[in-house]
Amino acid sequence: MGAAAFVHERPVDVFLIETPEIFAVAAPELPEDQLIRARAERLIRRASAAIIAEEVELVEICSEAPVRYASLFEAIQCAANGDERARKLITADVQTDTGERTIKAGNITEIELTTDEDGNIWQYGQEMDDVYVNALRYAADGWQMRERSEIEARNGTRIKHHNRSGRLNDDYFVAFSCVADNMTTKELQETGFFTDTMSVVIQVTHSNDGVLTTQSAFVAGVKHPEGPRHDIKAVVGVAERFGVDLSGKTSAQILDNPLLIPKELMPNGVLDLVRMYDEAAGGTFFGQDKSIEDYQEYAAFCKRREANFKPKVERIVNELIAEAPTITSPEMATERLGKISAKYMVEMAVQDKTINPDVFGGGAAARIEVARWHVAHGNYEQAAQLTKEAVRVERSSSCPNGKSGVRTEKSFDDVSESGESDTSEGDSGDCEFVSKECPECGAKDVKTVVKKISTTAKRISGSCGCSVTASNG
Repeated sequence: MGAAAFVHERPVDVFLIETPEIFAVAAPELPEDQLIRARAERLIRRASAAIIAEEVELVEICSEAPVRYASLFEAIQCAANGDERARKLITADVQTDTGERTIKAGNITEIELTTDEDGNIWQYGQEMDDVYVNALRYAADGWQMRERSEIEARNGTRIKHHNRSGRLNDDYFVAFSCVADNMTTKELQETGFFTDTMSVVIQVTHSNDGVLTTQSAFVAGVKHPEGPRHDIKAVVGVAERFGVDLSGKTSAQILDNPLLIPKELMPNGVLDLVRMYDEAAGGTFFGQDKSIEDYQEYAAFCKRREANFKPKVERIVNELIAEAPTITSPEMATERLGKISAKYMVEMAVQDKTINPDVFGGGAAARIEVARWHVAHGNYEQAAQLTKEAVRVERSSSCPNGKSGVRTEKSFDDVSESGESDTSEGDSGDCEFVSKECPECGAKDVKTVVKKISTTAKRISGSCGCSVTASNG
């Protein structure tokens, strides 16, 4: 992650600029966009035509420090041979995964990228073109996700072009990634979308003193779980303030219509867009029905929270590199990242109550809630056992892609050592299981029922008669 600040040195109230004399422009409206789209199409065809070898001689991948790492898989192999730059790439990937896996709304992240003499964009030895190609080759399952991956490749090509031309010194490149609106709720969940928040990612890329930076803000598309979506309307409202009409467009079309916004209209970077989004959504905070806080202070909180993740990130990186001999393909590398990250993030959620346990699925969330209860009462052995069980049944995902590894049906991992399922979970997220000990009265082998009583709270009851209410996040 880059060290640049989320905001400019002197915060400015952008809303003092009611009628700017200059406006933004939708990138596809520029005359050069036709050429840009043609270049992007070549990149997309490269992914479609790629022939992946069934076996790879790992010694050839890392016999010498490579100029580039085509995938996380190659970076893991090279890091295992002591390549520090490869380790930095893995760390960046893990940081992205842990943040997107646990904080679905109410978060801001920032990464720094580098460019070579040809204008190609890189992050720790991985060219961004390879990121888009890998998404198309390995992660775009289903035509809806394929469509989105192709648009992201186009936007990447647009960023490269406008950075080469110098335009990103003066303008922000802004993309709005809303939840797909051409999929059912079940399809969204199977693809890896967290439908409780229906989150929008607002991405802002620009160049400052030769450093290319991308800020991402994660805002909710619904005020409450299962509530009506306001994301499209809010995004249209934001664009309208800059003189761009996105009305009537689908979520995919909005993603394919990024804006180039003069920096003087966004003196606080992505924070200004979040605040505009909240106003357009009817007075939310990061898209949710929460009290409005100071945006500058909240951005600082996001950075502190990210710093608190670092010890877990380091452990995930170490574990991935240690598994290098058994990781034999790009798909396996991504799968192992997801599994290891989920394990450590469940542990993090037990300790950090700002993490909504529902991101891990109903069965894991219930166990996390009870584990928190045990921690509060000093019953660390019971908390550890419940944390282990939560890891076993968790169903979290990072960036939605169609091959997220989200389990939608009961798997062998959901079955206890006795051979029978110890979990009963309905579509509502209610859950039943057996706790080894009640933290209140000490009763053993207590049937525990976790029942959702509102969009933000659950009731945890034991067969022993004890009961407590827990809030999410």
